[in-house]
Amino acid sequence: MWELYLLPKVTKWLKGLNKSHFDHVVELIAVLQAYGNDLKMPTVKNIGKGLYELRDTDYGYRIYFCYHGKQIIVGLVGGNKTSQQRDIKAALKIIKDLKNDKIKLSKK
Repeated sequence: MWELYLLPKVTKWLKGLNKSHFDHVVELIAVLQAYGNDLKMPTVKNIGKGLYELRDTDYGYRIYFCYHGKQIIVGLVGGNKTSQQRDIKAALKIIKDLKNDKIKLSKK
């Protein structure tokens, strides 16, 4: 089982989903936590530069994440297909900040 950290931005985004969508996305996150880097398309897409996209094909939601150290997954940004480019840009900046120790992780 992988350790999972969700940044506050992801937690806030999740809380804004309606109950059925929230439950669906949480199940998808649990699959990611269980299988980690064994997951591939269509569930996980490698965006590049250390960024990955957890893809919900039912509702179009996306959670951008990275692997950090051994057996650690960090949820960076949540969104949908309409916010995809903006979310990717934000997630890449967060990865840079993580690498430079500007962001400290707290388990959720």
